[in-house]
Formats: sequence, structure tokens, C-alpha cells
Amino acid sequence: MAFGALESCPECGGFLVFNYTNYRCTGNITEWTTYSYTTNLPKRKAFEIPDRIKEDYDMFQQYKYEQRDCIIPQVTKKPKLINKIDEIKEPDYDPKLPLNGYSVALIGRLLKRKSILKKHIEQLGGAMTTNIDKTVGVVVSTQDEIKTLLSFNIDLRKMSLRKLSRNQLKIAYGVLTELQTLITSDSINKTSIIDASNRFYTRISHDFGRKKPQILNNVDFIQSKTQMIDNLLDIKIVYSIQGLRIALPEAPMTGYMFGKGVYFADMVSKSGDAPEGLMLLCEVALGRMYECYKSTSLSVDTLPKGAQSTKDCGQTTSDPKNHYYTDDGVLIPLDQ
Repeated sequence: MAFGALESCPECGGFLVFNYTNYRCTGNITEWTTYSYTTNLPKRKAFEIPDRIKEDYDMFQQYKYEQRDCIIPQVTKKPKLINKIDEIKEPDYDPKLPLNGYSVALIGRLLKRKSILKKHIEQLGGAMTTNIDKTVGVVVSTQDEIKTLLSFNIDLRKMSLRKLSRNQLKIAYGVLTELQTLITSDSINKTSIIDASNRFYTRISHDFGRKKPQILNNVDFIQSKTQMIDNLLDIKIVYSIQGLRIALPEAPMTGYMFGKGVYFADMVSKSGDAPEGLMLLCEVALGRMYECYKSTSLSVDTLPKGAQSTKDCGQTTSDPKNHYYTDDGVLIPLDQ
């Protein structure tokens, strides 16, 4: 009555409510996200008193609306004091399940059958594992992949890697592509970005601890999450053994030198930063190559007529004089 009735939200037409330090909208943009509209000076209109109330109470007969603003005192945050309690980090394991996150291998003679021990280990939150060939472990290291996923704050407790579906990753790729379009557009819609971020975290469970989930509002975040989905897809293939894969059409176009496809390097320096190396004999069918000297957005559909592949020509290459051709025409780029 003193300041007038609140008008509807200018963005969605929903109701505005007082929220301690401002007025916020209570409307929903989608089932995942509420509108983020807030204001300290909302538009107001005259407070209407029903006639029957005026008849019963004489005090309301003299009421007359005068436009005025409600001044909200600004609250300043106190500087955070760091003490020993704040420095204590949450444990990475569930106290109720002491083996949660651990893999246990059973080797040698055991007092109990492996089936019984396996049941006990799983009841304590652990998982059984078996030794594999060291060379295969270098090529396919699931544990290293899991460590990588943990660095992306993925909640592996809520999201089982074995039950992860390709369709789930496909939808996550689509949300990242939508976010990339929103970020690179001329007019950035903050509410739409928050909504898409919520949908992405709903598809791919994350564990931020006590921190707020990050809003995916820049290209670096999109590229990081795309790499995360790529790693998830790699692990999915390891579990299901589906063979060679190419980036899904829904994947954002970030981090690709020459578009989506199968990449192959004939220079050992391309993998020089890897801690371990394997010497492999590979045969690659390239057909007629289209030579490029800088990154492009080419794809199978946009290659020049007559070209079947794209060749990245760098500053260093093998000496053509040392190249060797087999009897069936396969080129081997020999050099020192």
C-alpha cells in the first residue's frame, strides 16, 4: 500500500517477489531453469482496495496512492576469515564404504573362493579387477581415463561408466553446440546460457563439492567439456569394443584443425610429448590428397572435387629421395 503493487516481470510476465536484497522473478523459462531477472527498482501500479473493504473499514476510504520507491539497504559482505576448519577438504571417499573408488585384484592362493571375496569387496564399495598385458595397458588405460574425468569434476558415483549410453553423450554434444552458438552470437542471452548449462549438467553428472556449478559462458569451457565428452566416448568404446569412431555430428566444432574425421600423423614429433611410445606398422588409404598449409573447416562434404582426404603440410617433412614404394604401390616415408 505504501509503495504500490508490483507489476509483472518484463521478461516473462510472471510474478515478482521480494528476495531480501532485491526483487526476483518466479517464472520458469523451461523445466530446468528459472528466469534470472532481478531488480532493485521494479515498476509499480496503484494498490487497489475492494469497495467492500472500504465500507467495512473507514481508514481505507482516505487511502490515496502516491508513487514512491522503496529504498533497499545494500548489504556488504564481510571479508572471509580463513581458519583451520575452512582448510579441511572433504574426503574423496564415502566413510560408510571404505573401498569406494578402489579396484582390488585377487592374486595367488586365497583362503576363500573368489566369488565370496568379490561379494565382500563390492559390499564395501570396491570393484574387482584383473591384470592385463602391459602393452595393452599403454594403449588403453581406463584408470588414466578415469583420472582425466575426475579432473573435469565428473561424479562417477552417480554416473556409472558401464551404463553410459551413446544417446546420452549425443544429447550432451548437442547442448554444447547450442551453448557455442549462444556464446558466439551477437546478442548474448544470459538466461538461455544458464538453461543450457543446467541441461548439460543434468545429462552429465558433476561433483563440484560445496562450490556452485560453473556457467558454461565462454569458448574455453565449451572446448574443455567437449574434450571431456570425447574421453567419455573413448571409455564407452573400451567397455563395448566398438572399434574406430569419428566425432558425432552433434559435437561442437572446436579443436579440430581440419574438421571432424580420422586423423593420422606420419611424423613421430606429433606424439613427442607422450611419456611412452609404440612403434606400429600402419597402412592408411588416403586416395587423392588435398594439401593444406593452415587449418580449415573442411569436411567430407566440402572437399574440392576429386579429393578424398586432407593433408596438413607442416614446416618439417621427410626427404622424398628416401621414400620407398612397395610392389603394390604403398608409400613408406623413410628418413632419419
